[in-house]
Amino acid sequence: MPIKLKKQFKEFHEAIALNESNELIEKREKLQSCLEKNLVYSLEKNGFENIKIVKFIDQGSYKINTTIKSKDNIYDRDVAVILELDPDTYDDPVEIKKIVRDILTIENQRYPLIKEPCVTVTYTEESEEKYHIDMPIYAQDDNDDIFLGRGKEFANEENKIWEPADPEGLNDYFTEKLKDDDGKQLRRIIRYLKKWKSEKYSNSENDNEIPPSIALTLLACEYFEAKKIESKYDDLEALYYIVYKIFEEFVINNELFSDEIQSVEMTCNLPVIPYSDVLIKMKQSDNNVYLIKFYKRILKFKTALKNAIDSEFDHEAAEYIQKELGEEFEIPSKENTSKKSDYPDIKKEDSFA
Repeated sequence: MPIKLKKQFKEFHEAIALNESNELIEKREKLQSCLEKNLVYSLEKNGFENIKIVKFIDQGSYKINTTIKSKDNIYDRDVAVILELDPDTYDDPVEIKKIVRDILTIENQRYPLIKEPCVTVTYTEESEEKYHIDMPIYAQDDNDDIFLGRGKEFANEENKIWEPADPEGLNDYFTEKLKDDDGKQLRRIIRYLKKWKSEKYSNSENDNEIPPSIALTLLACEYFEAKKIESKYDDLEALYYIVYKIFEEFVINNELFSDEIQSVEMTCNLPVIPYSDVLIKMKQSDNNVYLIKFYKRILKFKTALKNAIDSEFDHEAAEYIQKELGEEFEIPSKENTSKKSDYPDIKKEDSFA
């Protein structure tokens, strides 16, 4: 039995997958070297005694190799800086982030910014942002417990905190999920979800409206089941299954005697300390509009994928998918046909969302 759109998904993945450039590797190494040479001395100079650099660790999509090419060609990289220090003694992480910021600053060339979870170094080309490197600062105490330094530069004292964290535990979680050949399919599915997000939220003006990539990655890892036909991986079925399971996670509250959605509930917690809900910022919108929009777009995505599965012709199936994943997904000629899926769900239809 042939796998529907196998060639198109393979070529699509090759088109959107991004491997780390030598330039970005070089920038990351320069930042690390700069901190290794200057951070401890600068901390001591500013009254922070007996602090050592424990290690630098990669985080995020580059660490687990799920980065995609961006529509705006702006890429980010996460490099954690873990310091040996007592967060009770030095209870203001922003003061340490200021020192990191100052060390990494180069006049007329590099101006790092202090953001709530990290210090960000942005690189530009012809006055346009090209990529940035986020450097979250962690404290490791005598018990080897890890804490993330949170707080903007001018934040109130109550918003400057050391939050319990487990960055290496999260890396281990993803590494285990993404191992072996099944993990390769999961990695592809994560990239498809990120591309979908890039397409559907390209015009968003508020970052809180956009489902974070960590949420899509966690949901994919939680619900992934390898889908194969005669030992060959079927990415369309695997993608549909995960989108269907994400859709089922939403709890919908309608107005009484009406189909109009009043509110939507959904939670996606980190699998490690601090077990926080990574969708929390989406939930802070007026009248829950961000989460409602997410729900409606996932519904439309699910409908399109099911319609593609049920389509008799590959050409028609690919048209449904291209509308969700973008023009990089090629549409084959009308001559190709494929057998219908056995997945029970909705019939072919146009979603209202």
